[in-house]
Amino acid sequence: MAEAKLHAMGVQVINPMKLGIPLTWTWQQQLDKCIEVFKQNATCIFLLRDWRESEGAKREFLTAMEINNVQNNRISIYYEESNGYAEVSTDVDDKILTCLTPIQ
Repeated sequence: MAEAKLHAMGVQVINPMKLGIPLTWTWQQQLDKCIEVFKQNATCIFLLRDWRESEGAKREFLTAMEINNVQNNRISIYYEESNGYAEVSTDVDDKILTCLTPIQ
């Protein structure tokens, strides 16, 4: 559902479930591949409401923060709210996350 909503907003989505990763790989191998693709291709990350419950999503978030620390906020970070997604401004030095404008 989130992927369809993002497509409707004109966002090109990298869905980890559609990367063709073999199911025979361990969870760690699958996550490492997802992070590799994320590092090479992503310009933003959309975190679903329950992202704090997912080890993979938390790692993607931390990876985005690390990239932003080195590459001057290259990854835009958004999180899901009930009425859409809100953009987050990251002040990596102070580790502050500030909600900016909600997007529908």
